[in-house]
Amino acid sequence: MQDHSLQNLTRELGRVPDLSTALAASLDAAIAMLHADFGTLQLYRAGELILAAQRGFEEPFLKAFGRVAADDDCACGRAMRSGRPIVIRDVSLDPEFAPFRPVAAEAGYRAVQSTPLLTSAGHFIGMPSTHFREPHVPSDDEMASMAAYGTAIADTVQRFVAGMLVR
Repeated sequence: MQDHSLQNLTRELGRVPDLSTALAASLDAAIAMLHADFGTLQLYRAGELILAAQRGFEEPFLKAFGRVAADDDCACGRAMRSGRPIVIRDVSLDPEFAPFRPVAAEAGYRAVQSTPLLTSAGHFIGMPSTHFREPHVPSDDEMASMAAYGTAIADTVQRFVAGMLVR
């Protein structure tokens, strides 16, 4: 059933009319897939992750994470730097996350995961991150589904961006 729902999500993503709708639909699906409470989707541009879509956050969080560099020690910065998913089970206990704890506490989350978006050809496009109110680690199956769906998201973003460049 999980593969079926992943197939449905991927098929639906292929039907969206524009990049903005694709980003919103992708983020909503990632939040649902991982049973998260909040989420962001950032696109990679000029060496940074730029916030492109979000659910559940307010200004202090958006200001802190509107642009993220690879040398930042938040989950998405670490995932960008390493090229692999990063899960922080409890941000209040993670030493590297210490500078971001006040923002996380104000935003109301204790756990986060970030998964790099790689196209089918292996090009890095961006990063969805899902946030959880309580300490949490997504299951291996959930993370595998997120990685597979991430490829569909990345291919969709690449398709829309290429279409914009041709016009």
